[in-house]
Amino acid sequence: MESDEDKVYMKIVEIEEIYDFVIHQFFCLNISFRPKSLK
Repeated sequence: MESDEDKVYMKIVEIEEIYDFVIHQFFCLNISFRPKSLK
């Protein structure tokens, strides 16, 4: 049986995972689209 705190915690973890994924994707896209001369 889950308490409300557990549900809130799970929700936060889910959001953090999604956020990390989005940031990672965005970062990778930026790197790949940047001109090579800027490296």
